[in-house]
Amino acid sequence: MTPDLRFSIRVEHNRLRIHLANGTHKNGNGDSAGNFPQASDMSLVEYDCGLEKLAFNISQLCHNDPMIKFASGNTAVYSGNVNNFKSSITDLIMRWWNTSIENPPLVNLTPTQNNTEKMMPFLQMANANTMKVGCAYSVCDHTPQIPTRSPYVVFVCQYGESSFKRQRSDLQAR
Repeated sequence: MTPDLRFSIRVEHNRLRIHLANGTHKNGNGDSAGNFPQASDMSLVEYDCGLEKLAFNISQLCHNDPMIKFASGNTAVYSGNVNNFKSSITDLIMRWWNTSIENPPLVNLTPTQNNTEKMMPFLQMANANTMKVGCAYSVCDHTPQIPTRSPYVVFVCQYGESSFKRQRSDLQAR
């Protein structure tokens, strides 16, 4: 990952989290969907190169199923021209974020057994305890198990909590 890509990834994640924190992000789809309430404790994420290394290791597995379950991470597959991949990173991040509006509204802000899996990409990004993000990608060739005609890109972001644990006095001082 280049410094510019790291910056773009961090900025996009924080832009979306600010949108959610301000109470301007829709909670689900349909007529009954209002906006999520304002968040009282939504921090900006910082970029973490350790998480980037973990994301890179996962991306090198070249799984082309974006719903592969990796603990604390999101996976996307880009099957367009691999030379255009970097300009599509924001679109891939938005695809994860938009899982929140592709499903019915959360009741009492709580995912159900029916929608947790579908909304996991959004939930990873929107969790107030998510303080760090690190992303990576790998260009993958087709294999007999994955019969694509051309290379594809596996893009992975891993999320983590802050190593700084807030104390009650830290919160009162702010």
